Amino acid sequence: MKSSSIAHLMKRVLPSCEEITGLLSDAMDGKPSSFTRWKIRVHLAMCRLCRRYDHQLRLIRRGASLYAETELKGPGLPEALKAQLKRFLAEKTNLL
Repeated sequence: MKSSSIAHLMKRVLPSCEEITGLLSDAMDGKPSSFTRWKIRVHLAMCRLCRRYDHQLRLIRRGASLYAETELKGPGLPEALKAQLKRFLAEKTNLL
């Protein structure tokens, strides 16, 4: 089989980057099928940009989760501690 034939077959079988981004988002919201997980793994193994997108998507989701957890725990830092942190940061930035 010629390499162009293999490339053509791969293009028909494997999902595009556009399809993968949708599958990655959907996979975070529910449990994807085995075939969908396979398609994602194979594509991510070959595509650096989609791996980066997957990593960024996970970071955003984790950050949102941490923010939600913090908000649910009650009010933020006490005012005295905020003032102390501001002074500390001001001193450190003046040293730079």
